Amino acid sequence: MMPLTRMQPTEKAEAIAVAASVFMAAGMISVALHTNSVAVLAEGIDTCVDIVTSLAVMIGLRLAQRRSGDFPYGLYKIENLVTVAIGGLILYSAYALAREAINDLLSGHEQINNPGVAMATMAVVAAVTGALAWNKARVGRRENSPSLLADARHSWTDAMASAGIVVGVGLDAVGVPFVDSLMALAIAAILAWSGVQLLMQAVKVLLDASLEPEVIESARTTAEAQAGVRRVVRVEGRNSGSYRFLQVAIVPQSDDLAAAETCARQVKAAIAASVQNVEAVTVE
Repeated sequence: MMPLTRMQPTEKAEAIAVAASVFMAAGMISVALHTNSVAVLAEGIDTCVDIVTSLAVMIGLRLAQRRSGDFPYGLYKIENLVTVAIGGLILYSAYALAREAINDLLSGHEQINNPGVAMATMAVVAAVTGALAWNKARVGRRENSPSLLADARHSWTDAMASAGIVVGVGLDAVGVPFVDSLMALAIAAILAWSGVQLLMQAVKVLLDASLEPEVIESARTTAEAQAGVRRVVRVEGRNSGSYRFLQVAIVPQSDDLAAAETCARQVKAAIAASVQNVEAVTVE
């Protein structure tokens, strides 16, 4: 892995998450084996999936910045392909957790040993995972990175699931039957919902769905405010990875070709400056 000082902010956020997840996964699986908690084991397995996910995001973030003769417009959509992969991994993780919980329910649940150790472990995991999710979301919003934002959402669900396990283990310790397995099923349901949402968002971008209405409106307002613009006819755009591509059609006030070209350049520069992460603006 390359030094943190040479990484982009998005890559640094994922590198930190990988390092923390390795320790958390090892801790949870070890505690699960000593306590017989299927929910703790489920979350430990899910954290192993998170490690693979974070590594995939890092690779996607690095590849998305490259250009080549075959891809002159960049490989930005690799980030969205990585998001699809993350969604698939989340859905598989949900399936694996649900299967483990159902098997535990059908075979008869064993009482959790040392519930205090399991609760303390999951409380620490919930706090650390929440901090990682917050950092990923912060960097992802600032850098407009879809894959990092997707991973942040996954981490938030993990943090909530870990907090739920603390409650579940506590209830199991006081004699409430099957709550540990039921909590594992709840985790699986949360993960499945998150995975479906991520897949839908990523597929929309891959199919060149329109930009968010607020982004389109911001570009339109900016264009209309420029001197020499009589009317904005149309504003369209699409996402590609972390970047946005906009097409704007205007009617200039002047019929002079040179003046119209100057107006178009002003509109292009203004939109590029006002809308975050714009890779290209085409003005007609």
